[in-house]
Amino acid sequence: MTDDAKKLQRAQLQVELDDAESDFACLRESSFRLVQEVGDAQVRLKMNINLEPSAEDFILEAEIARRLSQKQQSALESSAKAIAAIEELKVARQKIFNLRLRKKNLAEPSGMKIPTFY
Repeated sequence: MTDDAKKLQRAQLQVELDDAESDFACLRESSFRLVQEVGDAQVRLKMNINLEPSAEDFILEAEIARRLSQKQQSALESSAKAIAAIEELKVARQKIFNLRLRKKNLAEPSGMKIPTFY
């Protein structure tokens, strides 16, 4: 293999790794936002649990303030979002791990080392 081919191979692997790390960062951010929305809904629910019966329960403004927002409702209604996010994060971590290993193996002239997972 020529030196140019080796450089191209390393460059392509670096671009693939950079893209994977960027995708992982985006997945983390969207998962964090999902956690925030669910957490906000939990806070709102706890607030409602602690309220005592009162005349405010008949006031529209109070009712609106105590309701879940559309985002909070959406976050709670779809546990599939959390399940999918966990799986996507795992796949992204595995991809980055494998790309980093491939990059390391390219840098080491001693050859490929393939780890054994249990």
